[in-house]
Amino acid sequence: DGGYIHGEYVNDEFVKVNSITDDILLRHLSGEKTLLAFCHRGSGKENAFVKWACFDIDCKIKDDAGNESWNDDEARSIVFSLCETLDKMNYTYVIEFSGGKGYHVWVFLDEDTPAKDAVYFLESTCDRVAEVNSSVRLETVVTGADKSIRLERNLEHFPKSGQDVVPEGQVGSGVKLPLGKHQKTGNMTSFQEIIVGDDEKLLEPLSFDKGIELLTGVKQHKLPPAPESTKVAVEPLKKFEKEQVQKVSLADIIKDNVSITDIDHYKFVGQGGKNTCPV
Repeated sequence: DGGYIHGEYVNDEFVKVNSITDDILLRHLSGEKTLLAFCHRGSGKENAFVKWACFDIDCKIKDDAGNESWNDDEARSIVFSLCETLDKMNYTYVIEFSGGKGYHVWVFLDEDTPAKDAVYFLESTCDRVAEVNSSVRLETVVTGADKSIRLERNLEHFPKSGQDVVPEGQVGSGVKLPLGKHQKTGNMTSFQEIIVGDDEKLLEPLSFDKGIELLTGVKQHKLPPAPESTKVAVEPLKKFEKEQVQKVSLADIIKDNVSITDIDHYKFVGQGGKNTCPV
């Protein structure tokens, strides 16, 4: 399994297990359990590698009373801008409705990739999208006459900025594995396709079978190395235009490319390198 962490939460504690079984995958796909994919192969410098990169679009608005609302039109607009940007960069991706109010856009990698290279790719791409779509917020904005409205960051990524290495003994950040149940809403996630109409673009869900077909045929990419400097132009990414296509099974993608934990009893712990999970 490439050394990636597999495990589950039991009584809010992370317990490492030996392998991902077909039974565990089927229980996830049926909605009986929800699995979490951790970005990194493990903790420490020797395990600072990833096999996928994920953009998280979630247009959330909060007020002082704790009320939340979502801007669906804004979320779809950002998805379209992100996908257009990735198209220009010659990266293949998979769009997923998260089961809540947002979307995940996945890019799969063809080999163990240094996490710092993935973070650079994600940050640089987010910057590009922000340049072409003024709705993108790469940080939380406080607004309103009384400063009571919080417009949350609406284009996040995993691994997150600063997660070049996961501290020893920790597992970093995770994203729900696709085609599972959202724990808060009870909705199943689904892969999406962009439909271009005469006057507008739409996001339409794919059937389960079509989603599996899409995933098993997805292109896997090699990322450019992150520059030594901390702030650089994004132009070097344009040189990586042609990648080898590899077709593998759904089970192989999951077993080889992700770190997994059962989040039936997942408890949000917080930021700062702790175990974290987006909903």
